[in-house]
Amino acid sequence: MDCLAVCENAVVVAFATPEKWTYVVGGASAAGAAGNGDADDVIAVAAAIGASVHGIPAMKDRPPFFRAGVIARVPPLPQTADT
Repeated sequence: MDCLAVCENAVVVAFATPEKWTYVVGGASAAGAAGNGDADDVIAVAAAIGASVHGIPAMKDRPPFFRAGVIARVPPLPQTADT
């Protein structure tokens, strides 16, 4: 994405899956002691969102940056006969 318009919360990550809730989360770390920052947690929470029925990860699957950084949670778009 070019910009999610929440510069004060960089790094911002969007998690979107068809027919599931979408999350916009800020405050992830781009680099940490191991050099990958929150990258492993981003991948883990993306998998948890994908595996959940409605796209809502269990609290135990939400890393610290996710718990503290949710900017928006958007409900799934209504499905039409054409989709």
